[in-house]
Amino acid sequence: MSDDKRYVFRESDVPIFENPSKTMQDTVMVTEDTCGSMQNTAGLFWLAPYQMGGDGESHSGIDELFYVSSGRGIFYLQGEPLRIQAGDVCFVPKDFHHRVENDGEEVLKLFWITHERWSKLPEIRDMFADWPVIDSDSVWA
Repeated sequence: MSDDKRYVFRESDVPIFENPSKTMQDTVMVTEDTCGSMQNTAGLFWLAPYQMGGDGESHSGIDELFYVSSGRGIFYLQGEPLRIQAGDVCFVPKDFHHRVENDGEEVLKLFWITHERWSKLPEIRDMFADWPVIDSDSVWA
């Protein structure tokens, strides 16, 4: 593999964003710019203990997957509460509203992936424009 594309990422390799209320952190790791991905965008999301992950979101015409790497909580899909814990995979069909709540004592950490390139996700890019970048030492465990 002699090209200069990245195939393996660490949290410290990309900017880490934190929402203004300091309850959520997020990264965008897999994009056209980071590795040349023209079909997927992926990253990591952290939610502080006992917090609701904002008002939620939906993506027009785009499915999304989440893998719960640590913690536990409630995943709301179209308003229906679904219990989640480390090791679970959550599928969000296109256009479904979703949000997550951390009702546990530890940070809830999710890996997320959409089947769309980063440049075609303006609503997510715009949201991160309002979130400051933090130092990788400030990421929650």
